[in-house]
Amino acid sequence: MSTVFDAQGQYVLAAHNPVGKLGIGAVTKVRAEELYAPIRSRLKLTFALMIGLVFLGLLLIRWRLSPLVNKLAEGSRNLKWRKTV
Repeated sequence: MSTVFDAQGQYVLAAHNPVGKLGIGAVTKVRAEELYAPIRSRLKLTFALMIGLVFLGLLLIRWRLSPLVNKLAEGSRNLKWRKTV
C-alpha cells in the first residue's frame, strides 16, 4: 500500500497485489479524502462533545464550590473586622 498523488493531482491510497499465478496484478485506489471522511466526522463530533463535557464539568465545580468560597470569604471578613475593633 502506498500514498501518492494520482494523474488528477488528488492524494490517493493505492494497493496492488498479484492475481493468482497469471503474472498480472490488480491495483485499487481510493481518494484519501473519501477514505478519511467518516473518521474526520467522528472526530469533529467527539471534539464537540468533549468541549461540552469540560464546560459542564466547570459549571458543576463552580456550583459545588461557590458556597464554600462564600463562607471562607465571609469568615475572612469577620476576622479582619474583629482585629480592627
